[in-house]
Amino acid sequence: MTRKKNRPALLIANRLDDGIAVFWSPNGWTKKPTLAGYLPDESTQTVAEKSALIDVDNNLVIGPLLVAATLVSGVPSPDHPKYSIQADGPTVIYGEAEYNARSQRHVSNV
Repeated sequence: MTRKKNRPALLIANRLDDGIAVFWSPNGWTKKPTLAGYLPDESTQTVAEKSALIDVDNNLVIGPLLVAATLVSGVPSPDHPKYSIQADGPTVIYGEAEYNARSQRHVSNV
C-alpha cells in the first residue's frame, strides 16, 4: 500500500462516497487533520495501514498513503504543501454549495 517512512507520518486517504480527503485516527477517519492519528514510528504506521486496508476492503476509503508530518504546537500537520492544501478541503466550491451559490446569482430582486 505505502512505503514505510523513516520519520513521523499521517495516513491520508479519500472517502469512497464523496472523494473528500480524510485522515486516519484510532477513532476512525476524520476530515480534520488536527484529530488525525500522529504516527511517530514504523510500528504505529503499520497498525494504521492494517486498519486502513480493512476500510479499503469495506469500500470506505481509497488510496491510503503515509505522508510525512510534524507536530506544530502539539497538532499534527502534513509536511508537504499538497497534503496541507488537501487537508484544508476543496479549493473550489462544488456540489450543493456550488448550486446554491449559482442560484443566488440568478435571483432577481424585482
